[in-house]
Amino acid sequence: MSKMEQDAFEEFVKDKLRKGWIEVSNSPWVSNIFEWLRSGKRQIPLRWMFDYRYLNSVTVIAKIHLPLIDERFDKMVGCVIYTLIDLSQGYHQMRVVKSSRLHTAF
Repeated sequence: MSKMEQDAFEEFVKDKLRKGWIEVSNSPWVSNIFEWLRSGKRQIPLRWMFDYRYLNSVTVIAKIHLPLIDERFDKMVGCVIYTLIDLSQGYHQMRVVKSSRLHTAF
């Protein structure tokens, strides 16, 4: 890892710890993390990505029935309050069940 990559990674970890989005772990699970160099002139040129392919391969997928969008809109008739969720930071903004956190270590 180059000095620039190492510095960027340390800043990434410090920022996520400060926000409470990650926590220190001693999990036996570990997923690789790698950087992707963004194109163009951006304030943060590196984007960190987690390789969860192994975790995905051993995950049992819950089969759930998703309602039809028309049914959802029908239930919204007469509603006056709506919510919009901005997940600009992707999965870092969604809580992981405590019992599953060990699987997302990096």
